[in-house]
Amino acid sequence: MKSNPTLVKACLTWDKLTDKLKTLDTPEGSPFYSPVDFEPLKCRIDGNHAEVTVGSSPGHRTHIDLDEGTVTYYDRDPSVNEVMYDILSKEVGLTCSINVYEGVGCEGLTEDKVEDVFKAISMPTSMDIRLERCEAISYKDAPPNVARRKCKQRELQFYKTHIKNVV
Repeated sequence: MKSNPTLVKACLTWDKLTDKLKTLDTPEGSPFYSPVDFEPLKCRIDGNHAEVTVGSSPGHRTHIDLDEGTVTYYDRDPSVNEVMYDILSKEVGLTCSINVYEGVGCEGLTEDKVEDVFKAISMPTSMDIRLERCEAISYKDAPPNVARRKCKQRELQFYKTHIKNVV
């Protein structure tokens, strides 16, 4: 089956974006992506379907199905899932549900939203590490729930500022 050209283009955008993000540091001075998490990143397209490996943990993937109009992001980290839910539903405009221990499932994917989805899935790679370091260093004196909320907000703001409108 021939690969959908919209998915191919979006995969290339994701690849360039992840290459760019791996050169950045967080405000705490750590790499944006852990080398261990960056190494396995890959995008595979088959017809109207894409599977994107977004980290080193087993099963840390995103499935994109243009036939069904769905995006399924798999992760076991509740905070990462909450940020990805916000990005995919509020920023990309999909209709999503969340299971904080399994991931985010979304409907309403159309070809005009594919590139935005691929930009969004550049975010979860090493997000758990970024959140932990943010809490431990930048908000070490804040109550844990306040630190976690502020760090999740920072991830969302990074997406809005540095990823959402990348062409």
